[in-house]
Amino acid sequence: MLWAVNMGCLGFHVWPSKADDPEHADELRIDLDPTPGVDFPMVREAAHEVHTLLDQVGVVGMP
Repeated sequence: MLWAVNMGCLGFHVWPSKADDPEHADELRIDLDPTPGVDFPMVREAAHEVHTLLDQVGVVGMP
């Protein structure tokens, strides 16, 4: 497993729900993982677009 993690093949993410109600998600995480060749300004632009979209649909995002 450590080999796969070191190769960037595995990622561990928290569940999008609280422990007392795991059947109902109460958050959404948008994970911007740039691929090789994508520089930071491109990631920043994508984050800005996601923020704009969330604003348009009335979802409050956290940085």
